[in-house]
Amino acid sequence: MTKWRIPAVAWVLLTGVVSADPGADFFETKVRPVLVEHCYPCHSAQAGKQRGGLRLDTRDGLLKGGDSGPALVPGKPSASLLVKAIRHVDDLKMPPKSKLPDAAVADLVDWIRRGAPDPRVTTASAGRTPWSFLPLRRPAVPPMRDAAWCRNDIDRFVLARLERDGLTPATPADKYALLRRLSFDLLGLPPAPDEVDAFVKDDSPDAYERLVDRLLASPRYGERWGRHWLDVVRYADSAGYEIDNYYDHAWVYRDYVVRSFNEDKPFDRFAQEQVAGDELRPESQEARVATGFATVGPYAFEGGIARPKVVEYQRLTDLADTFGSAFLGLTVGCARCHDHKFDPISQEDYFGLQAVFAASKAVTLPLDKNPQGPKAQVLGHHDKAPATRLLRRGELDAPGPEVAPALPRSLPGGGLVAENTPDAFKKRRATLARWLTAPENPLTARVFVNRVWQGHFGRGLVRTPDDFGTQGEAPTHPELLDYLASELAAHGWGVKHLHRLIVLSATYRMAGRAGGDSSRKDADARLLSRFPRRRLEAEALWDNLHATAGTINARAFGPAVYPPVAKEVIDAKLNMTWDADRDRGQWTRRGVYLVARRSLTLPFFESFNVTSPVASCACRDATVVAPQALELLNGPVAVEQARAFAARLRRECGDDSGAVVARAWLLAFGRPPTAEEKVRAVAFLREAPPVEFCLGLMNANEFLYVD
Repeated sequence: MTKWRIPAVAWVLLTGVVSADPGADFFETKVRPVLVEHCYPCHSAQAGKQRGGLRLDTRDGLLKGGDSGPALVPGKPSASLLVKAIRHVDDLKMPPKSKLPDAAVADLVDWIRRGAPDPRVTTASAGRTPWSFLPLRRPAVPPMRDAAWCRNDIDRFVLARLERDGLTPATPADKYALLRRLSFDLLGLPPAPDEVDAFVKDDSPDAYERLVDRLLASPRYGERWGRHWLDVVRYADSAGYEIDNYYDHAWVYRDYVVRSFNEDKPFDRFAQEQVAGDELRPESQEARVATGFATVGPYAFEGGIARPKVVEYQRLTDLADTFGSAFLGLTVGCARCHDHKFDPISQEDYFGLQAVFAASKAVTLPLDKNPQGPKAQVLGHHDKAPATRLLRRGELDAPGPEVAPALPRSLPGGGLVAENTPDAFKKRRATLARWLTAPENPLTARVFVNRVWQGHFGRGLVRTPDDFGTQGEAPTHPELLDYLASELAAHGWGVKHLHRLIVLSATYRMAGRAGGDSSRKDADARLLSRFPRRRLEAEALWDNLHATAGTINARAFGPAVYPPVAKEVIDAKLNMTWDADRDRGQWTRRGVYLVARRSLTLPFFESFNVTSPVASCACRDATVVAPQALELLNGPVAVEQARAFAARLRRECGDDSGAVVARAWLLAFGRPPTAEEKVRAVAFLREAPPVEFCLGLMNANEFLYVD
């Protein structure tokens, strides 16, 4: 069996270690790989009882040494027992059965001569606790000089920070910009012209509040925010790897997610159901469908017969890694091969988490009494829980001691999962799910409210939404983050309450341009002196094109839609079949319902940074590259929708070019044209076909971006 081995020269790249300290880099590239491979099996926490009382997986262990004394003396190789042992001097022979390669010996000697620099001395595992692990407390609202601008407590936290930095908030956005922002934000769709007209003319004091409530009640809201969550849980309609088997069942989980957001399901219940709905509420089909979270990930069908242990290890690795990223915002996967270098997550913690999932397997759940009807792949249980072993260096053929199912020990409430009855293994995930949203766990609420903030502002208060550990960025507004997390829990984990709180704030209602020194001192809106401009994501841009053209099919739910794709794109993929839906009306469904295959991304989506569903995606890129212009100017989707847009304008406005321009601006940009824009557009229509006019609007920055 092939070992999962990491060459020393690749260690820094693959483990994500980036350091300005050459001593630390030398340790990570030259020393740690040797220790992990040759020494940790007998002299680390993963070995259980350390031979000779010596631990080499911590700096303190090296300096303290074992039964024979300190293992090394920094700066003095000749006085270090470790050097004598690796040179097989006298009775000291380590490793005992074979001497290390000369190059490895030379590297260890050189390292000690340099003073034995060891970055582990500054890591969380050496006593440093990440800020996100600290208890969650509702902070007091900070004092500020002038609170007249504030609409709620969010603004008080933001304004206090702005005043501290000598900044002032931007002026409020006008009604047109605010409506377009809110519509794309909550629904992922542009406002209809009659909605624009009604909101602009409504001068009642609660006009905006009523608009917010109406949009949150729309069934389109769940499609928009469900898509955000599907990124986090690495959703796809196929298994990936070489064969990329199609999942007939994945859409059932996708629809569960959309419905959950529409129903305003409390997030604590939403999270618990996905981890252990079958164990917590076995009588509920909905709760069991929720565990599709575990069955829509990548899966190597091609290796299932020849390499069942490898495939199962890959499955458990995916589950542990995705759980850590999605719910805890931690890079727990870094602890698969060794203790996490920066966060207090041990390798034993990691495999303890795998042991929680190891008792479960995928089972088929019929959704109705029709044997030919739809089915879901959900979680069930093995007849007997298999043993889980800590794997030295994460290698399947290097098993260490057996590991009991456990919750991360460094987090409040963590520890072993108690099992006092023979079938207790069938409740492991229930224990994990309850702990996930327990009051003492500070991470889940913090991570989720940061994701919601990111969905509204484009970037989270923590700009590394999948890394709340010591290597992630600290929050720009830590008190605001904890206030929102506390507010979420205090209001029954209601997601729509959180949305409403954010979008009703003066912070959210600011214009996209800052005034005074703010444009220079806070150029990237990091301190929230203005509302940041954002480009539409791939699915939202797809929806915008079709909504503007009047072709969007609002049908919700059901199996994934296959739109047409060029033959040469399909031919480039081995073993790929792609049968476009015969019903052409399906081709204009919302982006959330289009098929997401792991081996082939829809060309339009690929141009606009759609997520790769291989792993959890916390934040999409928003690049500006040439293929995007080519897709919008010449691509079949944009050209076809430009034709439909032109036909719509002709139906609604006839040959009145002034009316055509006014209507086109409302549809494309959510506002009327300025006098100059109208004159220039009417002149353009005299010289060019309407399709070119419509295609031009669909290529405008204002069409792609939201202020």
